[in-house]
Amino acid sequence: MRIFSFDPDKHIYMLDGRAIPSVTQVLHGVFGDQAWYNTWSADKGTAIHRAINYYLENRLDVGSIDERIEPNLDAFKKFQAETGYTYIEGEIQAYNRQLRFAGTIDLIMIDKSNNFILADLKNHIEPKADLQIAGYSLLYTKRKIKQYCIIGLKDDGNYVLRWVSEIKPLQRTFISCLNVYGWKVKNKLEV
Repeated sequence: MRIFSFDPDKHIYMLDGRAIPSVTQVLHGVFGDQAWYNTWSADKGTAIHRAINYYLENRLDVGSIDERIEPNLDAFKKFQAETGYTYIEGEIQAYNRQLRFAGTIDLIMIDKSNNFILADLKNHIEPKADLQIAGYSLLYTKRKIKQYCIIGLKDDGNYVLRWVSEIKPLQRTFISCLNVYGWKVKNKLEV
């Protein structure tokens, strides 16, 4: 039996007592930081995810929302109202036994045709977001996912919805990134 755990303070996933990389760590190890990335952007992303998760679970204390992320939450509410997608579950920690990596999937939703959608929430949508969602697609096995999307929650209260098609080639590219990351770790190169 596999033992899987996550330490949120250190952001470390463990499988059978050994640390395994996250989807984000793999991509960061291969591509490095983006120019806009800094501690505030990481903290802001965490706060946005937490607020949306609390909102979807009807546990949000509206008075606790930082005014700097309120427009992003409004953007999500607008997305939900305009698409009609129903929330199924969120903040799902998962791992892939064979490939030995893990991650936290933002959202699983369902559309009006009963198709399951795996969604990733972003403040900035960049090309490697496609690889991130491909990594998450290799982690989620609970339901048959029909569609994949990235929801860009803008600071002006609007959103951008980008569908990710052709998931199989993206999965292969993510696995290549995982192999490069593993090679860098093995050879003690900066990751």
